[in-house]
Amino acid sequence: MEKSSLQVISLREQRHNLDKILLCKDLKDGMLVRINDPQFCAWFNYGAHQRLLNEWKEIPPRVRVGSIAIGMLAGSSIVTQNDTIVYVGSKMVESTGGDKRRQIRLLLVNGSVGFIEGFDVKYLEPVV
Repeated sequence: MEKSSLQVISLREQRHNLDKILLCKDLKDGMLVRINDPQFCAWFNYGAHQRLLNEWKEIPPRVRVGSIAIGMLAGSSIVTQNDTIVYVGSKMVESTGGDKRRQIRLLLVNGSVGFIEGFDVKYLEPVV
């Protein structure tokens, strides 16, 4: 009987991989991070920034994380795994109507400040 070409990952290996995922609670002010996958990149989403400004006061552009192919199409400049990003900290922003608030996580990327959504933090890793 031939071995299957599918690779089975043990439960122990799955837990070990989950331990490596960076979560929002793991971010510390001033922490140096980078993209954790060589096939992924980050870019500023300037296209949606005006819509965000209409809804939220003083919100910086959003930093998106995705495949390099999409990043090259969507952003004018991309940040790859070799580039260092600084996690600045969190900031509470208020809606333009003053009735809503939300916390955003700020990043310093190539000299510009942007924010990252919590679900994109899993694509970052600490620089060691």
